[in-house]
Amino acid sequence: MSRGKTIQIYLTDGEPTGIRTAELTTSISKAVIVPRKRVGEADKRGELRQPGLYFLFGFDDEPRVYIGKSIDCMMRLKQHNGDPKKDFWNLAVAFITKDNSFTPTHLDFLENMAITQAKGANRFSVHNAVLPVKFPISNSMKDECADHFDAMTLLLGTLGFPVFKAVNDEVNDDSTLNQTFVADRRGAEAKGRMTDEGFVILAGSIAPGDVTGSFPDTKKAHRQKLIDKGVIEVRGDQLVFLENVLMGTPSGASTLIVGSPSNGWVDWKTQDGKTLDAATKEAKASE
Repeated sequence: MSRGKTIQIYLTDGEPTGIRTAELTTSISKAVIVPRKRVGEADKRGELRQPGLYFLFGFDDEPRVYIGKSIDCMMRLKQHNGDPKKDFWNLAVAFITKDNSFTPTHLDFLENMAITQAKGANRFSVHNAVLPVKFPISNSMKDECADHFDAMTLLLGTLGFPVFKAVNDEVNDDSTLNQTFVADRRGAEAKGRMTDEGFVILAGSIAPGDVTGSFPDTKKAHRQKLIDKGVIEVRGDQLVFLENVLMGTPSGASTLIVGSPSNGWVDWKTQDGKTLDAATKEAKASE
């Protein structure tokens, strides 16, 4: 059974979008969040002048990340800030330790683990061309690195960067909503589930390839992007979802599926025909 965690977030200048630090009260790992425009300000603080692992995040057209390590995180952030080849990022998250205890071996192992996990999760486009070599380390150091990685995963997820978490069909604890919903309008054969992060269209779902005149342009672009990335495969006049796809809302999910504006609270139904809206009301009534 999972236990609760306490995270302390400090706003260095009182601004929620400025330089922040975040740490688990039970871990020596510490995250420092630096907007790109504040790299110079972060340099004056001095705390990143130590070894660490860092993440460069960008969100213009799709979530993107670059993962790196350095014996001097601040030095590397300043270099990346002036590098035109790293133009995509607007926010850096650097992980250091409260006791300045990261060694090059720690960082080599953690960098390899982070890039491997981020590529496997496929939540962010990873801008690392080469996977670093993972050198053999002792079992005790592996366990230590695993603890650091768990802290990084939790802190990044809490900060809104679930870079290591694959989109899955985990459901919430409510038994009424703990089931698969189907959408079959306009010939669709889709399945989906409610999760803590939103509504997930399940791999194997089938959508009609054609769309109506009122189908939103944003959804057209989203469909095409998923096709270009290999998440959706075109098979004749149908689209087949090869991977789970997370959408923000049930209506966004059903609209993407049926190729027409859709009310997901009505178009997503249980196997016995109960709408998602009715299932949700039933869940609330049983609380």
